[in-house]
Amino acid sequence: MILQKAVGDERLRLKWAGVTYHNDIYYTKWIFDKERRGFINLRITEINWLRVFKQVVLVLWGKYKAFSLKEHTCLFIVFGSFYLIIFNTWNMIKLFYTAYLLKITMLEEMNVPKQFWFDPSIFLKEMESLYLLREAQIFFTSLVWKALFGILMILPVLLIIAYSTLLEWKVLSAAQRRRGPNWVGVKGSTQPLIDGIKLILKEIIIPVQSENKIFVMSSIWSIFFMLLLWFVVPTSRYGNIIQFNYELLALFCISVLGSISILLAGWSSNSKYAFLGGVWAGAQMISYELVMGLIVLIVMTVTSTTQILEIVEFQRIHGSLFIYLPLEAGLFLILIVAETNWAPFDFAEAESELVSGYNTEYSGLPFAFFFIAEYGNILYMSLLTVLLFFGGWNTNFIPFVEFDSFYLESFVFFFKTVLFYFFFLWLRAALPRYWYDQLMAVCWKIFLPVVLISLVIWILMFINLT
Repeated sequence: MILQKAVGDERLRLKWAGVTYHNDIYYTKWIFDKERRGFINLRITEINWLRVFKQVVLVLWGKYKAFSLKEHTCLFIVFGSFYLIIFNTWNMIKLFYTAYLLKITMLEEMNVPKQFWFDPSIFLKEMESLYLLREAQIFFTSLVWKALFGILMILPVLLIIAYSTLLEWKVLSAAQRRRGPNWVGVKGSTQPLIDGIKLILKEIIIPVQSENKIFVMSSIWSIFFMLLLWFVVPTSRYGNIIQFNYELLALFCISVLGSISILLAGWSSNSKYAFLGGVWAGAQMISYELVMGLIVLIVMTVTSTTQILEIVEFQRIHGSLFIYLPLEAGLFLILIVAETNWAPFDFAEAESELVSGYNTEYSGLPFAFFFIAEYGNILYMSLLTVLLFFGGWNTNFIPFVEFDSFYLESFVFFFKTVLFYFFFLWLRAALPRYWYDQLMAVCWKIFLPVVLISLVIWILMFINLT
């Protein structure tokens, strides 16, 4: 109604001004863009920061007035951050002061004259003797290095994702006996870059009745959690940028957060097609994540570790896990296909039923974020399968290779990952889409009981062996 009224007012104003126009569509589109920008800016600047500051002053003077929920949240974040900064700074000062007093006591026992007690070099030497300055330097240096390396890693990951789409087009065109991309660049080599530029330049349309903040943020969350997965999972024997004590559990927690972004995208669109696609995707991903988690528990039981590097090292010594867990490895391959909403289980984006599903209302860059996140998750799942069941970067299966070469390990790891990505493409080219009830039934009636029985057997075997 607001936009319709704005269109009418603008046409009346142009009519009274004596302006004649022949392209109603152009003027309507311009007015809609203008009003939508104003509407979004009004919603984003809904928090009156001047009023927040005024209320803080009134609270300090004992004159409390009711806050809104958003103002309460902002105040909690601001004061909580200040408290953490002050608390950590105070602890650091206490630590340094205690070390300085310890040095003074030692100097007093050694009968050193007092004029040398307050020499700054004494303080620095004490800090170095307690490794405080050295640890602080190492910490801040590693923090800066990880931040720079993380920024530099985003570009190669995005390029790999972009050219994985080119590989998909080439494989599908060969399977269907037709020409793939062959005009843009040499044999279509720059087609992914051109498509990316096209999506970036397209207009971003936000439905008026949508929850516009969640609508925009859900696409950003999806690509953020996808990149976070790549920062956590190790891609070589030297680890990766972010390292946890329980890497597998951390990876699955991040994966669940990524699936929540699809639910929020379908709900915030305020469209029945997008909402239904989001519900389908959420139910499908959460159901299959449960079974995947149980298979990962079996892997952790067999290897007695939660570290991916140690799992790969276990396979280097004892052989690949798919030899010991062939059933679990086969089920895991099926589960990751359903987890990533890929054909023949792509019900969240079924065009014939949902008009593209949870991303129906998205266009431009937000749609590109979902697109990138989907292909990034497929590559990540291929990589995780190689790490958990097929030896990772180990080269012990290659005869006459008695040395460890980083370049050879990188090539082997890359080749295995591409091979499993090709498995995804082969499924899309060869198999028709299932029904949604068949997908959910096979998860709860077949996969879950089989994996539970397998988990119980391995736990009992582990108890007997120990």
